[in-house]
Amino acid sequence: MKKDVRKISKKNYVLVGLILVVTVIFLGYFTFWYKSNQEYYRNNSVMSGYLSEIQENGVIDNLTNYVLDNPNTLLYVSYGNDSSVKRFEDEFKRLIVTKNISSNFIYIDLNYVTDKNFVLNIKNSFFSEELKNKNLKLEKQSNIFVFENGKIIDVLYGNRQNISLTDVTRFLIRHEVIEND
Repeated sequence: MKKDVRKISKKNYVLVGLILVVTVIFLGYFTFWYKSNQEYYRNNSVMSGYLSEIQENGVIDNLTNYVLDNPNTLLYVSYGNDSSVKRFEDEFKRLIVTKNISSNFIYIDLNYVTDKNFVLNIKNSFFSEELKNKNLKLEKQSNIFVFENGKIIDVLYGNRQNISLTDVTRFLIRHEVIEND
């Protein structure tokens, strides 16, 4: 019996080679995309691009202008590249989404604030008289400030400590931003 030998055309070899090259290119592209996405996440806040953000250029002036237009708002400030803050911000973002309160917040990433007197300027420009009398020792850290009629009437954190979603939820309930479920 004679075996039938099949001849594979060169076109098929070229086609397999082309598929292999395209696969390697896509793999390289997606690897590069994944690494740059991870790098972006590591260097930027979860809240950046999600909440209305005030940029560095004249941060106090921009905040003043924003508060003139929106006298009752919440200001969230944090270091966006801190890994412990990122874990909190993931949970915080879920709370904001489920309660649909993103329009109540503005955000400042402290990594981009070069003004060494930023906290002092916040106190001098926006603190209510009652809050000024409390002598809070604010540092450049994660905080939530409550604005009412253009003045800060309450601050979630006055000292350096880890921020938690439980405390934020209680704080937002106390200021009637969200309802107690």
